[in-house]
Amino acid sequence: MASNFVTALSEGKLIEARALLSSFMQTEISPQDLLNRWKDLEKLTGSFQRIRGTVVASEGGEQQLVLVTTQFSQLTDNLFVILDPSGHIIGVDFPEEIRTPGVAAGS
Repeated sequence: MASNFVTALSEGKLIEARALLSSFMQTEISPQDLLNRWKDLEKLTGSFQRIRGTVVASEGGEQQLVLVTTQFSQLTDNLFVILDPSGHIIGVDFPEEIRTPGVAAGS
């Protein structure tokens, strides 16, 4: 589900990506919001290249955290996707800044 979401976003299939969100998330995030967040991510990382893999980082209880390892032209990063017990996406973490190892903030 998480990789399908990232793939749909990367291909500009906003309606398809939004359909994977929980009904609450669909009321909170418009297709344009999804597009804007994806474009902001690509401004930081370069253009999308491919998904390198997914890992279930945490599961149990009310949610499951999936890390989607995503390769962009400038770097590879993990996107965090949170699923509810029925498999709908209830949270997505798009990085708002990229931290370079060994470089202090404000340098």
